[in-house]
Amino acid sequence: MTLRHTPVRPTDNRASHTFDSLRLTAASDPGNGAIYLTILGEHFGAIPAERLLPMTRWARSLLGDMATVRRFEGVFTRIARAHAGVQATLGAPAPVHSIRVRDHRIHFVIDPAAARFIKLNLVAQWPYEAGVMRYMLARLAPDDVFADVGAHAGYFSLIASSLGAVAYAIEPQRDLIRVIERNAAINGAERLHALPLAVSNRDGMTSMLRLGGSPGMQMHGERIGDNHATPQNRHVDWIPTVRLDTLFGDELVRPRFVKIDVEGLELRALAGAARLIDANATAFIVELHPHLVADFGGDLKDLGRMFEGPRWRAVDVSSDPPVPIALADGLARALRGTKEEDGRVTLAIEPSAWRPGPWRAAP
Repeated sequence: MTLRHTPVRPTDNRASHTFDSLRLTAASDPGNGAIYLTILGEHFGAIPAERLLPMTRWARSLLGDMATVRRFEGVFTRIARAHAGVQATLGAPAPVHSIRVRDHRIHFVIDPAAARFIKLNLVAQWPYEAGVMRYMLARLAPDDVFADVGAHAGYFSLIASSLGAVAYAIEPQRDLIRVIERNAAINGAERLHALPLAVSNRDGMTSMLRLGGSPGMQMHGERIGDNHATPQNRHVDWIPTVRLDTLFGDELVRPRFVKIDVEGLELRALAGAARLIDANATAFIVELHPHLVADFGGDLKDLGRMFEGPRWRAVDVSSDPPVPIALADGLARALRGTKEEDGRVTLAIEPSAWRPGPWRAAP
């Protein structure tokens, strides 16, 4: 088999070379999306991106050098993702799954980074997290600020946006930021803002393995050991961490609701929201992961101390419809769960000065 390689050449304004001709065509016709895909093909040679990964299987049987093959698989996978990213940027057609929430129809692009989430949750289990959705429908008002920490594909952010709220979709995985942006575009969600960062108890940087956007597939650098989390490791993303108090220190953008689903880092996210909690003007919807909290050196009982006193009340939004619950009882219920049940308890902790919600409102 002969592989064609396109060498790097100096620009030729006379367009005598194929690659230069393509570049000039793109410059003169920037709306021609197909030309960019052609340039991408020229850049990587004549091999379509979708054929690169199967070729590694051929190399495996021919060479028997597993270490080399694994390295090339990573390279070819990244090339294929880049190819998909170019198609996404150019608005290439993609299948869409739609849901209805009250009178609103919300569309989700079935991007590979979010396809598993859509299949497992928006198709097989619909309505997904119905108690949380009912709580939002009863509580959110137009122009409220909603912060979605661990937004994934933007599911709750899009619901909030459909209700007229301003939504900040905070997500550390760069593949999912692309998905959120596309979902915002096809839904006309102009007040949905995707923020590519992680929420924590400090401002700085942290590492995250590039394991894809499927639920549960991402892994924080602290859980795999510091020896893997180096800037030179091409399989690790370095992303900014920021406290909620830093993001929302200005009263103009102070959220009325903060939804937190961060796979064990919920205590750190809340520790970085001390001023928001003290202001007693924001509700926190927190998905609880007791054994993952322990993996990061935390104790879920500390959450009770953050919200102790008569200024707060709790609502169990894992139930449908939501039901009032003592915060201590909600935490105890979460702590009794096995690892397989972990994360199935979600509590809304809201200012007790708010009027009780009409939880029977239908989605």
